[in-house]
Amino acid sequence: MSDKLYTIRELAGLLNIPESNVRYYRNKWPEYFPHQGDGRNKRYEAGAVDALRIIAEGMNRKETATEIEKALRQALPMFLESEQEPQTSVATTQQQAQQVALLAISEQLGRIADQQDRIERLEQERNEQQQQIDSLENQIQQLREEIKKTQRRTLWQRLRGTDPNNGE
Repeated sequence: MSDKLYTIRELAGLLNIPESNVRYYRNKWPEYFPHQGDGRNKRYEAGAVDALRIIAEGMNRKETATEIEKALRQALPMFLESEQEPQTSVATTQQQAQQVALLAISEQLGRIADQQDRIERLEQERNEQQQQIDSLENQIQQLREEIKKTQRRTLWQRLRGTDPNNGE
């Protein structure tokens, strides 16, 4: 391969393809466009010419992206191998994002479990309080009955301390 480096304009000129198409192809199949530099200083290696030729020919034959990808893989395997690291770093980044998401989910599940425990404790307290209320209502009812009995006694019975219900 040649050591010559090309700009997008030069790649387009070599194959008589509009620059916009070259940019589109480069964005669609970046692993087949080895380059040096960044931004306006980005220059493409000779392998990019070969990739661009395969893509342009496939597009002219109205091939699908999958078919073009297959042709690129067959003709230019070395570019795929050199691009494995960025793919791995993307996968690593995705795994890290998944781990962060799983951690957040785990924390939420922990909070939910704590809330469920709290709800159970509150329900138990409520049941205990309801039992106390029921007991107090029974006592109040008994006291009301005692008051009614006391009010039914005549003055004389109250003074003598006798109970009309006992037959005294």
